[in-house]
Order: sequence, then C-alpha cells, then structure tokens
Amino acid sequence: MEFFSLKFDTFGLDLSDLSAKIVKLERKNGKYFFSFFGTFKIEKGLIEQGIIKDEENLVKNLEKGLKEIKAEKLKTKYAVVCLPEEKNLSQIIEMPDLPKEDLEKALLFEIENHIPFPVGEIYFDFIKLPSEKEKKCKVLISAYQKEIVNSYFRVLKKIKLEPVVFEPEILSLGRLILPSKDFVLVIDLGETRTNFGVFSEGILRFSTSSPFSSSLLTESISKELKIPIEEAEKLKRSFGLEESIFLKYETKESIFKKERGKIFEALVPCLSDFLDQIKRILSYFESLAPNFKIKKIFLSGGGSLLKGLKEFIQIQTEIPTEILNPLLVLPLQKEPKISFEEIVKYSCAIGLAKREFIL
Repeated sequence: MEFFSLKFDTFGLDLSDLSAKIVKLERKNGKYFFSFFGTFKIEKGLIEQGIIKDEENLVKNLEKGLKEIKAEKLKTKYAVVCLPEEKNLSQIIEMPDLPKEDLEKALLFEIENHIPFPVGEIYFDFIKLPSEKEKKCKVLISAYQKEIVNSYFRVLKKIKLEPVVFEPEILSLGRLILPSKDFVLVIDLGETRTNFGVFSEGILRFSTSSPFSSSLLTESISKELKIPIEEAEKLKRSFGLEESIFLKYETKESIFKKERGKIFEALVPCLSDFLDQIKRILSYFESLAPNFKIKKIFLSGGGSLLKGLKEFIQIQTEIPTEILNPLLVLPLQKEPKISFEEIVKYSCAIGLAKREFIL
C-alpha cells in the first residue's frame, strides 16, 4: 500500500515518537551494502502516539539530529517514510469481485461505512484478498486522516527532505521476510507501541496496533521492585525472562520450568495481556477463511531482543517463533559495522530503504 509513489534515489526514514532511524542502501551486481545508517533521539512530547504535537520544535529537533549523524552524506533528499501504525485505519471488508480500477471507484462510496471519517478527509489504499464466496472478494483497506499525513509532509519539507512515499510502519517489514505462501505474523515490539502484521507471499493481509511496549515492561519492573526506571531498564536487558524460564527436553516433549523470580513476577501481568492480544489476532485472522492459518511468528524491533521472549511466545502459541533477521533477504557485498542487535532495531528503516529496489 502506498500514498505517494515515484521513482527516486531514496533512503528509509523510520520516524517514531522518541527516535529517528535512517538507512540508505546501494546495490551493485545484485548485492547490497549500507551506504549510510544513523539514529538519534527525539525529544519526548513532540510526537505522541504517532501524532505530531509541536511541528516547530520537531523541525528544530530533527535538524539537530540530522546534523549530529552527518546526514549530508546521504547525498539525496528523497525519503521513504513510515506512518504511525496506531493511526492506520485498517479494515477488511467484503466487496464484489471487480477489476482494480472499478473496485477503487466502488470503495469511494463504501469506505465511509467502515472508516469513521468522510472520504474527503482521508488518504487510502487497498489490497484485494481471496474470498471463499463466488463473485466476492475481501479487501484490506489502509487509510490515514489527511491532517496526520500532511503534518509529517510539512515537517519534512521544512528540513529540506522530499517524502516521495508514505506507508504504514508494518508494511516495510514484509520486505524482510523470505518469500513463502505460508501466512506469517510479524510482531514489531517498539519502545512506545507494538505493531502486528500478517503476510503471505510478501503481501500484507492484516494489520493492527497495540499500546503494549518495551517501555511498559520497564515500568512494570520499576513499580514492582520499587526501583528507578534506569535500574529497571538495566535489569530487563540483563535478565529478561531468562531469570525464570529454562527449556528442558524430555523425550519428544518440551517442558518449560518456571521459577518465579522477581523480574518474571513483575512482567507476568504485562506478558499475560500481550499473549492474550496475540491469541486474539491469531483467532480473528484464522476465522476469515478456512486456509488462513499462521505458520510462523517473527519478532522485530528493539523489544524483540528481550531474553526469553521468543521462547515464551513459541511455547504459549505452539507456533515456531524467531527474531526477524533483515540480512537474510539482503545479499551483502560486506557486513555492516553494527551488531545484530542494532540491525534488528533498524529493521523498519531497512525495509523502507529496500523499497527502492523492488519496484
């Protein structure tokens, strides 16, 4: 799905509530290399839940951050930019099975029955999905209020960047999955929110967002153990769930022994809610059609690196779970000079940057 689309020499810009990440990819003889990557913090309160609250100071913040990471080395002003997933008005609806052009015209009349804004106040795009009913199709609609998109556009123009494509955050991660007909669930666990997307053959079939976040886990540890946030963050990174979860194999069955450590106890309420969200998403998507069965779960974003989280989700859902490795779909000329953990945090920006080479 796209809101603006032209062919330019572009870079990926992952702009979130508290940080910005930039990746520029180059390709030569079928192989890629990172010609630029950089990240910087964004002052708290300038963007909240994906909505720009202070355009003037955000411009100053971005100018300062771009200068610090020497963004002039990008040598291009054209950006592929993600839009906040929590503001993505995503719906799956049933429509007559029409050619794309006719379907788009029909949606202009139908969309207001499913999106809580007049069609003149939104930008939208859509993907046709298979349907079990004859002469019917399911349509995944992705829409944003124009005022949200326009605010990002204004800010980027003021810092002399040209946004040539806007797209939902989760969409970029689909470019980092090896081609497969199987349905896979991508969980992008960030600092302030979590995004979910179901993909098959590189096509986004479903998406949603949740306020569950990595910082929420930190706050839970801080509150339960009565320690400062900074100390809670250190404990979370050092121990995660491994303080209390061990894997033991007995015959063909895997048994998880849970020793109730203090950190684990602090995380239990949040993790239980998070697991319930995952199961609801699995149940809803699989109810759409008999063959809609999730075969794999990929974790992405900085929060996915929590020790023991991958194993916890896998045993609770009984679905193979792994951390999404962006480099598996990027045959590289040379390895980037950053760790795997940092690569995972750059996943969205890498997916945005890769878009240039697949059209």
